[in-house]
Amino acid sequence: MQGNEKSMRFSFNKKVLRNFKQSTQYEWLEFNEEGAYASSTIIGMNTRREHGLLNIYDSKKNRHLSILSKLEESVFIDTHLYELSTNQYEDVLFPHGYNYLESFDLDPFPTFTFSIEDRLLKKTVFLLNDINILVVRYELKNQGKPVKLVIKPFLSVRNSHDLARDIAGLNTDSYLGQSFVRFAPKNDMPELNVLFNRGEFLPASLWYHKFKYPRDLERYSSGTEDLFNPGFFQVLLKPYETLDLYFSTESLDELDADFEALYRSELMHRLSSEQEAGYNATLSRLLLPQKDRLFLSFLETDFSMRKTLLSLLALLHLEQGSEKIKKIFNNILKKVDSGLLPLEIEGKKSKTPAFFADTPLWLFVLAYYYYEVTKDKNFLTSDVLDSLKGILHSFIRGTSGNIHMDKSGLIFSGSREVQSSMLPLKATDGSVLRYGYLLEVNALWYNALRIMGALYRIVGKQRSANKYEKNAKKTLKSFKAVFVDETNNRLFDFVSYQEKDSTFRSIQIIPLSLPFPLLEDEIAKKILSKIDEVLVSPFGLKFSDKIEHPANTNQTPFTLFSNEAIWIWMISFYVRACLRYKQENPHLGADLTKYFQPLVHLKDSGILGMYPEGVCLNDSLQPLEADDSFLAMTNISLAFHLLKIQSAPK
Repeated sequence: MQGNEKSMRFSFNKKVLRNFKQSTQYEWLEFNEEGAYASSTIIGMNTRREHGLLNIYDSKKNRHLSILSKLEESVFIDTHLYELSTNQYEDVLFPHGYNYLESFDLDPFPTFTFSIEDRLLKKTVFLLNDINILVVRYELKNQGKPVKLVIKPFLSVRNSHDLARDIAGLNTDSYLGQSFVRFAPKNDMPELNVLFNRGEFLPASLWYHKFKYPRDLERYSSGTEDLFNPGFFQVLLKPYETLDLYFSTESLDELDADFEALYRSELMHRLSSEQEAGYNATLSRLLLPQKDRLFLSFLETDFSMRKTLLSLLALLHLEQGSEKIKKIFNNILKKVDSGLLPLEIEGKKSKTPAFFADTPLWLFVLAYYYYEVTKDKNFLTSDVLDSLKGILHSFIRGTSGNIHMDKSGLIFSGSREVQSSMLPLKATDGSVLRYGYLLEVNALWYNALRIMGALYRIVGKQRSANKYEKNAKKTLKSFKAVFVDETNNRLFDFVSYQEKDSTFRSIQIIPLSLPFPLLEDEIAKKILSKIDEVLVSPFGLKFSDKIEHPANTNQTPFTLFSNEAIWIWMISFYVRACLRYKQENPHLGADLTKYFQPLVHLKDSGILGMYPEGVCLNDSLQPLEADDSFLAMTNISLAFHLLKIQSAPK
């Protein structure tokens, strides 16, 4: 993949596109300020139920509706038929249109170029920013024989988290007008209106069965659906002619269907967004939607608990607080059980239960920053404060996962048999490698105590505030005694009985970036300098300063993967630490913005639109879960947001 800073261009060539296994890992995302979005893979094959070309936000029901799943294209040259689409059905992959893809570009809109015989057909897709209209153009790009183009729309007409089924009673009629067609398959769902500038629409009534979404099987119990095809558009395209299609659930009567004008207008809007944001327009579009409907609705149902909390930490600054964020926070509080949280936001039972000690402690950081951003005292209800207090008392008394506070005031968690660390590092025999006094847990524990004291002071409960602040002082003293290794300018990663692990992992950044500092400036600056030296890269923070290899270790593949990874989401924590401990540098904001530009283009990772949690140094290992992506997206965005503020004229 290549990136060009001037054109803001992301591009995949046919070598990647025609490698089915590789190309289906890369996804694009296009969305507008009304909450609508379009998304798929770079070969146009949907791999998850949330993919689709027109997904709109239903504000009354607080959910997304998938209306248009995809468009399937066929090209006739003389009597030869070429299928340009790619679908995974339950038992077969058909057709194999990815073999005709010459390139995929985001420039800044998703653009597919197909090569059929000697003909080049270009397809461009984008959403209008302020109205839910999907614009699609097909253009024959070179001289030669005309081609007959046939396009079949596939309708899903469902909630974005559900799957469509072949059902009786569906309204299969197509309502035709002059260069216009309307579909109204379900009474309780929006209609789909389509304008087209040439050719004709021929009605049909067909069901295509058992489309398979392989990424669904990682999250849902099923991943196949049936899609309805109400007919097809057909047109004879001569060289340089175009077919323009406009899809919307709203009336198109007032639309000035001028593709060039709409394209220029949307392009100028995105360029102005770039100038306002101060960096890449594509990144700004992907990371800084002015409305939070799309991803916040996902956060409530789909994501892992820790990634949700870390994403919300970034979002609340970008959105300057949000009632939606407060709602999600309160819903998560209700899931606390014995001071702990489930692994996933839905609270699904895990086959191998784990009790991560850090996860509930992020709630305190989120609560603190939420109040700092909003100054909303109504947020600090007695229910919220009692729930937070309950977490602290569960840790003090002891709870599942061998998580408890000892007489030093520090938190001990896990064992050789019990995993409690956010870094699930294990040996091949299954024994846990990281347990005991964990660095990030105790940094968060100290902050939780300080934050509890601060929140109680805000609501006027001074005695309670004093109690937690007194406990925090004891914890801080022990933290410095146990974790600080001044000789080597580092913090011990974990301490367990007689073992002091000195591996210099990216976790070192967490104590430097939390609201309440744990270290004197001198030692903190030395640790940050060492982080700069061995962990920081233009794509985020390396997981560790040690690279282990299979021949020399008994560590599991995940542990090895972690050792070779760069964690993108830690960029916002790093920027916070720099803003705290490098204030003497007047060019800090500009320097870091320039340094992290390669992250904008992601030249090495190949992830487009939906960023991975970690960019692995080994190309064969690249996670691409939606929550990984969102975690990275929000924290990249927050990092650049903080740098923009720092760089602003004082």
